[in-house]
Amino acid sequence: MKFYLILLFIFIPSVTFAEWTLIYESSDSKSKYYANISAIKANKEFSKLRLWTIEDFSLLQEVASYKYLSVKSFTEFDCKESKIRIMGYSLYEENMAKGEIIFSKGTPFEWQKINQNTMNEKYLDIACKESGLS
Repeated sequence: MKFYLILLFIFIPSVTFAEWTLIYESSDSKSKYYANISAIKANKEFSKLRLWTIEDFSLLQEVASYKYLSVKSFTEFDCKESKIRIMGYSLYEENMAKGEIIFSKGTPFEWQKINQNTMNEKYLDIACKESGLS
């Protein structure tokens, strides 16, 4: 599974040339949050969808020994239960998921309840509305 998710990050042209929609810009952290709304993969039977997102930072981020300016994630949302799980993500050395990949993880996380007034709630609201699942 991990191998296939990494391939998604590297070889799918639609992801590389995605139409990124600005969802939110934080003046405090000087970061921007984008989603590829036009490529939402919805499963109406189960009220779930999958969405590509980018967190883009103007200031260099550092976690452990990794330094990066953006994070691209492939995320699954449950519109009915307001839950999220990250399917995989990569840290990039440059803005807008460009440049070298610093770190990747392709193992899906466990489902988690989405807290109110968070960036994940913004993604959930927009993606569920756009896909017709809300």
